[in-house]
Amino acid sequence: CNVDTDSLVNNCRSYCAVGSNEASPSGACCGAVRGANFKCLCKYKGLLPKGIDANRAMQIPAKCGYGAASC
Repeated sequence: CNVDTDSLVNNCRSYCAVGSNEASPSGACCGAVRGANFKCLCKYKGLLPKGIDANRAMQIPAKCGYGAASC
């Protein structure tokens, strides 16, 4: 999906965690998803680890200014 998954997980976990109250993803998180193929990533939405809020994860592209990820 044209993304470094380790970087994505490490840099975006706090924003995507269930119960997170962060207003927006970190710059490092936005950097990790820059250039990602969001339609490809949508295929893995149901495989997110326990403790990750899929709805928050799907907000990352829009919150980073890359447009909405529509699955």
